[in-house]
Amino acid sequence: METITFYSYKGGTGRTLVVANVARYLSRFGKTVAVLDFDLEAPGLHYKLNLDNPGEAISVPSGVVDYFHSCHQQGSAPDSLEDYCIPLELSAAEQGPIHLMGAGDVPSRQYWEKLSQINWHEFLYAPGAVGVLRFLELKERIRERFEPDFLLIDARTGITEIGGVATAILPDKVVCLLLHNRENLDGARAVLRSLGRVKRPPGMAPVEVIPVLARIPALKEQDDETRLVDFVRSFLNEPAEELRDTIAVSDLFTLHSERDLEVDERLRIGGDKSPDQSILLRDYLRLFLRLFKPEIVRPHLAPMIERAKQMAFDHPDRAQKELELLTEYGHPDAYRELLKFYRLRKTEPNIQLRAAQRLWELVRPEVEPILWECIKSNFKERIPRRSRQLPVNLEFIEHVWRQAGGDDVSIACVLAEYWEDSGSSGKAADLLLALVDNVGADPTAAISCMRQLRRAGRLVEIRHIIDEFSGDLGTHPEFLEEVARYAIETADESGVQAPISPEGMAVLSETAPGTTYELLLALGDEEEADAIFDHVIEQLHRRKDLEPLMRVASAFLHRYGRSEFEKQFRARLRDTAFERLQRFVTRFGSGFRRPVAADRE
Repeated sequence: METITFYSYKGGTGRTLVVANVARYLSRFGKTVAVLDFDLEAPGLHYKLNLDNPGEAISVPSGVVDYFHSCHQQGSAPDSLEDYCIPLELSAAEQGPIHLMGAGDVPSRQYWEKLSQINWHEFLYAPGAVGVLRFLELKERIRERFEPDFLLIDARTGITEIGGVATAILPDKVVCLLLHNRENLDGARAVLRSLGRVKRPPGMAPVEVIPVLARIPALKEQDDETRLVDFVRSFLNEPAEELRDTIAVSDLFTLHSERDLEVDERLRIGGDKSPDQSILLRDYLRLFLRLFKPEIVRPHLAPMIERAKQMAFDHPDRAQKELELLTEYGHPDAYRELLKFYRLRKTEPNIQLRAAQRLWELVRPEVEPILWECIKSNFKERIPRRSRQLPVNLEFIEHVWRQAGGDDVSIACVLAEYWEDSGSSGKAADLLLALVDNVGADPTAAISCMRQLRRAGRLVEIRHIIDEFSGDLGTHPEFLEEVARYAIETADESGVQAPISPEGMAVLSETAPGTTYELLLALGDEEEADAIFDHVIEQLHRRKDLEPLMRVASAFLHRYGRSEFEKQFRARLRDTAFERLQRFVTRFGSGFRRPVAADRE
């Protein structure tokens, strides 16, 4: 029998609701569960365990208070547990019995009278006190009578006599729920530090502590939540005055808040929402995987998965539905099989990606091959900017991409576009810098990285790329155009030397004459700029392409003003072309910039 205590220094963490969900979860896998309500001043576990029947509570004629009142009055434990424990009614999906020892007949007058007559301090700490032995005896009697696989304890908040027993003496694990405020964090850290000083019964290993940051809103930016979790972890791990009391928290789980539960409280395990619909349910399932070994779930899940797979050829839609339902158990095996089935049926890409993300949330920071295979197959389309929507959590895509080597250029470029769309130009630039570091002088990687750095205003890093790859890409048209844009944007009154060879300038003048004209003006080379001007006019008459001329017109207007623009362009252009150009100037003025290739629809 493994004993797990759920504790919070302050109320409002959803602690009792977690206990109820854990009990129902274990029952679904055929585990026998015993549950103790030690929150004697504000008992509520019997309500939470019956949330499937709104407005009703499980009847608890007698419970923990009655049991220990008898111990206190008679000097010995009651003969039987039958009067103090009740079996819970199970749903169709639950297989293992749940035995509840509630606090007692709340809110009757007799309950409060009995509770007030128990002097817990004397019962536990007076000379010759037997209180701790009575608690250990109760635990052993529960083991003998019900043979539970797990004993779950809902402990009282704060620092109390009975809370100390529940957190330091009885359990193998303590799930400590925290809220993000200073009084809660200070108090919880003090309690967790004290657990290491408590003398445990002989043969019992130190208590394993699992901190959980609860009631976290779904923050818009994943980085904001990461910073919050990192702050709380660092706070808990700060050195104590006595270094031996310092705790070391590596994993800090989160439980998000959900607005609908504030209005109508419900169990998420066995409820009416799937993991895709409930972030809190996904949080619970991740926590459960940490609390319980996979062997608890796998023996029950494996035959159900096998049955779904056997009907795949004759009833594929039904098989898919069965596998989707099995993911509600929150075990990676179910998601692995569902992903395989999705890929076989060529299910819509975003559906596959969402399932892959759910698997990643359960197994992270590890990355499984099927996740990368799913991303490569389904996250590769360049979608027009107007219709692009974020299909999944971008941190998931980037994490798996990096773990897979960080050298897939097409995935990185699409991901960078999504990062930029979400307002994270810096993340897009960092991603592409990592790509360039991994793949070297790949034209697509280098050019995409330079464009993104320019959008983010990180010009110094562009210069590093130019210096590193000019030898390999010095005649690549798009690379040269990015070099020219860099030179234009870094030009000052004294001008700059463009890091482009004569051969590169020749290529640039043919492939991007408008940009070449801007560059020559920025460098102060008006004679060469005039030659490009004439070349653009000649090309216009041959190809009817006004775009290079627009670039020239923008640079000319910016440098020489409206009057000179009218004079020079009217003299060199036919009437229809000049009218079109005038409309452009009226609309855009000198702020025109031709979109780079990645921006085009």
